[in-house]
Amino acid sequence: MSSNLKELTVDEYIYNNRLNRYRFTIAHEIGHIIMHADILKAGKIKLIDDYKRFMDGIPEPEYSKLEYQANAFAGLVLVPCQSLCEDVDKQFFSIKKKWPELVKDSKVMWEMIDTILAEKYKVSKSVIDRRITDDKIKTKYNQYFEE
Repeated sequence: MSSNLKELTVDEYIYNNRLNRYRFTIAHEIGHIIMHADILKAGKIKLIDDYKRFMDGIPEPEYSKLEYQANAFAGLVLVPCQSLCEDVDKQFFSIKKKWPELVKDSKVMWEMIDTILAEKYKVSKSVIDRRITDDKIKTKYNQYFEE
């Protein structure tokens, strides 16, 4: 992201070959624009080398916080909470009905749900898992597992 907040550079391979990653990157960078505009403007970023210099100058704890916030923003934009909750509910009970033995293994059940919903929302499985976990959606289903 440039300091004037008008230019965004995305790796050409990501742009051409990884649509889900590309979508997440765009949403992530928009999150930085909305939440961190003052920091980006202060970086005076015009070229890739400026970006690298700027990023190297941010202390690790602050950098991690900024990235966490932008990742959370992207996840919320691409996977809205209400529809995620509805889709998790639908998939959970559909899988439970088709394969009741999966209730014995929550990891397998959540892996299936992550996979199905990642495809639906065109994001990675880790984005779905993070949203389901961070939004505490999983806790609603603990009563169904035999573990």
